[in-house]
Amino acid sequence: MGATSKVNKARLRNIQSALSRSHKTTIEDVSDSEEDSSCSDSKDDIGFSVEEGEDVNDEAALLTFSEILYRAQDTAVKGERQRSKDTRRPNYYSGNSTRTLRCHALERKRIAETNQTFISSWIKKKPEVVGVQVEDTVTESPFDHEDEQIQKMLEDIWNGQPPCDDSPETFTDSVLNAMDYKDFPALCHARTKIAVSSKDKKLDVVFRSRITAMLGALNLYLDPELSYGWHEASLVASKSLGQGINHAHNIWTWIHQFLHNEKLPLHRYGQYHSSILEDEDFAQDIQLHLSEVQQREGHI
Repeated sequence: MGATSKVNKARLRNIQSALSRSHKTTIEDVSDSEEDSSCSDSKDDIGFSVEEGEDVNDEAALLTFSEILYRAQDTAVKGERQRSKDTRRPNYYSGNSTRTLRCHALERKRIAETNQTFISSWIKKKPEVVGVQVEDTVTESPFDHEDEQIQKMLEDIWNGQPPCDDSPETFTDSVLNAMDYKDFPALCHARTKIAVSSKDKKLDVVFRSRITAMLGALNLYLDPELSYGWHEASLVASKSLGQGINHAHNIWTWIHQFLHNEKLPLHRYGQYHSSILEDEDFAQDIQLHLSEVQQREGHI
């Protein structure tokens, strides 16, 4: 094998230095020290900033939440299609340009000069019915029977105005926003796993509601007909549950943690927590200290 020339060695060094400079932050680059305390393996160590009363507590509420998420995505897609249909320039050739109409008019004029019969003369129009009154039908809005907050959100989504969040960018935001189309296969794989977990009846309702919120945000983000970012997708999922920005932050934090280590957001609701006051030695020390204070001060 021949010796490598100095030119090739310098070229290899330049390539390696360029790759090290252009390296972008990915999910795998997150060190253990930068992870949230919610990444622990034990259930008791997993914890997120949770607002009280923000989770679903029964199967009926979970089913309603899932239906609202589905309707939100369906409304967003239909609204996007309607807006693209209403644009002045269609996505396909309709044959109705001014130049085409002028050419057709000249062709009809030329044919008429040759005393030829037009095909349109063979087609008879239906006679207009006079004196028949047509009752005006009132079109009911598809959002009339929804909750006021949900109705407002669906109407904004239909009009192309998804909820937005102007909060400062966090570390989690920078990692998620650095993802591009090359990460879509991994995101779709993660979405499939989350979808399977959301249908597991062995999990409690609160746990499944969080998984459903993650699934709804991923569906909105990965929809090819939409251009939702992580903030918009998470806010739609949060507002579908009747929550706000804080819960949306929790949703995209849960997604980030799952992409990094495939851990789902557990909770402590319904679990028994022992108190340190139940320790006999500790309780005896407290009683001894209080008795000394009472003897010295005359009161506690």
